[in-house]
Amino acid sequence: MRLLLIPLFIILHGCAPNPSEGLVSSGTQGIPKNDSEPQMQSEHILVVDPVVTLRNFSTKDIVLGVKKSSSGKSEMYSLPARSKRKIDLSAGTYDWAATAEKTLVKEGSKTFAAGEQYLWDFNLD
Repeated sequence: MRLLLIPLFIILHGCAPNPSEGLVSSGTQGIPKNDSEPQMQSEHILVVDPVVTLRNFSTKDIVLGVKKSSSGKSEMYSLPARSKRKIDLSAGTYDWAATAEKTLVKEGSKTFAAGEQYLWDFNLD
């Protein structure tokens, strides 16, 4: 049994990579070095937009205007009575105004954070 372990150790040792050959030595052992691309020190962070779901609890169709405070670009959304829908917004602060037939305009400001989920409820009855 002992004699079998020695050849097995020699075979396995021969397969192990030599850290001085083609590997990055900055504490990330085992990562092959690619000389054709520059080495980057910073990590990439994936930023996910917020998930925003509009919900209309009123018996009337709603029109919603949303404008990002920093850019001034506005978007209009229609939301049928007693319905919901998801909209695409990037993280940030938005000014908004909502109205329905024979109702006053409601306005406000709302902030959405990256990676969060929001239910944005309206009732204009």
